[in-house]
Amino acid sequence: MHKARGRSLNTGLDRQVGANIRRARQAARLSQDAIAVAIGVDRSAISRIERGLQGLNVRRLQLVALALGVGAVSLNESESYAADLGD
Repeated sequence: MHKARGRSLNTGLDRQVGANIRRARQAARLSQDAIAVAIGVDRSAISRIERGLQGLNVRRLQLVALALGVGAVSLNESESYAADLGD
């Protein structure tokens, strides 16, 4: 997360990826704690990621995807595609 003049510059991409992670996690019936353990962060980091307040590097994105059983690319897709994760 970048900051300028005291404000977060989290991107639309961070929010999009976070929302996709949340959808996939809920579809997989996994807790934020389970994902946090799988990628080596605390639960609050997963909460920030899902809300788009914290971005992920490629390595962590791949670990999240592996824990969720989805492709990393699917976590980076548009909302309409990500909505299909839950179906």
